[in-house]
Amino acid sequence: MSEEAKKFHEEEAIEKTYDLRVTLRLLGYLKPYWKMAAVALVLTFVTNILISLQPYFTKVAVDDFITPK
Repeated sequence: MSEEAKKFHEEEAIEKTYDLRVTLRLLGYLKPYWKMAAVALVLTFVTNILISLQPYFTKVAVDDFITPK
């Protein structure tokens, strides 16, 4: 198989990895648990925000409390 043909088949395989019908079908299984899924999504965002702020909290702790001026 030529190199160009291999690239074509790789791209074709990547395109087929996402299918809207399959996604909607999977979301249908999630429907009875939508409240838990919503809470999990919110908690995921809150966790990511707090993790992003962790260096700032460390800076404040070091600058203001551990080595006060």
